[in-house]
Amino acid sequence: MRLLTLILLITMVRVSVAQETVVSLNVEVINDEVRWEMEEAIVKVYQGDELVFLDTANFLGRVHGIILPINQNYRITMSKEGFVTKMATLDAHYETKKEKKEKEVITFNLQASLFEACEVSDYGFLENEPLIEFYIDSLGEYAWDREYVEKMSAKVETAKYGKLNKSERALFLEDFQKATKLMEEMLFEEALPLLEKAVKIVPCGKVTRKIEECKTQIEKQKNYDKHIYTADNLFEEKKYTEAYKHYREARNLQPGLPYPKFQMDRINELTKE
Repeated sequence: MRLLTLILLITMVRVSVAQETVVSLNVEVINDEVRWEMEEAIVKVYQGDELVFLDTANFLGRVHGIILPINQNYRITMSKEGFVTKMATLDAHYETKKEKKEKEVITFNLQASLFEACEVSDYGFLENEPLIEFYIDSLGEYAWDREYVEKMSAKVETAKYGKLNKSERALFLEDFQKATKLMEEMLFEEALPLLEKAVKIVPCGKVTRKIEECKTQIEKQKNYDKHIYTADNLFEEKKYTEAYKHYREARNLQPGLPYPKFQMDRINELTKE
């Protein structure tokens, strides 16, 4: 599991420009499965039970420049409809050195990856338990309890199929993993029936999307084969212009396959003046 990437990634820099020492929080939210930015994800910051900040992410999945006073405890949530909400806490207590004339901006760049909600998952505990607990150490650097992160990471992994019994989980993983490997090998017709079995156990987006991908690729292959069959017959009849059009259509459908391009080059050579 991408331990901190799955949970939260954070870096911190400090710049001496502020009149008072503050935390400047920059949040980026991404889709855990496809690694895309999540536009319109909702970022909330609580101080105790009081909501002190709320905004939606821009097209890059970002909410930047959230200014928070130090010496407070904060709870930060990142959410979007259809996805599991993630939460982090920040203990922003920090004693600045008296001899410093300039105050500091302590900048946290926080990335959260959200995964899709699924009816077989059991993530209810995430409503009350942060995935990671940050604090500012005595040097003014960010820190977190690594043992706690590892414990929560294991808990999240277990909860992924938490509502399945052991037998159901084993059956699903066997079919889903086999299907995924077959798709990587471009064997979509073999992968499809395995996914159709898997989705009966786990009716979630990551399975249904693979089913749709298989169906799309199978249809593409059928159309590719039709164009190649027609083009080859036309080529044998020396109807090169018509054959070329069908090879071009086949190449557009399956650009990774070399045969259409090879035949198009042959036709170009044969029809050169």
